[in-house]
Amino acid sequence: MNRIVCIALGVSLAVGAFAQSRSSTVDFAPSNVNLRISGLFLLDDSTRDAFDNPFGIGIDINTPVTLIKNSAGYLSIDWFRKSLGDTEPYLLPIVWNQRFALGEAQGRETYYFVGAGFTNINGGGSKWVTTLRGGVGVEFNDKLFAEVTGYLT
Repeated sequence: MNRIVCIALGVSLAVGAFAQSRSSTVDFAPSNVNLRISGLFLLDDSTRDAFDNPFGIGIDINTPVTLIKNSAGYLSIDWFRKSLGDTEPYLLPIVWNQRFALGEAQGRETYYFVGAGFTNINGGGSKWVTTLRGGVGVEFNDKLFAEVTGYLT
């Protein structure tokens, strides 16, 4: 379990934080926060034995901060569990990402992203390890997108 290589595939729903409009009514449109629901396929045998193929939930927090020109910066926090009833094991990656536009395909925006951060691996003990994250995605509209993501720890 020293090394975890996994691929996350999920259809993600963007869920917005509440925003106050000029007319003093609450606007429920998405605002800088995306909610992600995913499944995880672990490529490392020893890790897959401990975690099976967990499911996860995650959140992307979009920010105006960017580390690389012509990209968008955001923080992603995911929580992967073996099942709802288990207290362990779980994976908790916290990663700073940069998203780059690839263009349009059939009227949908496509992009790729790369990031680095840390993952808390809790499976009979807790430890933090360095994590790299990358993948590609497509936006179907302003509330729905899909991504294929890879993590390397």
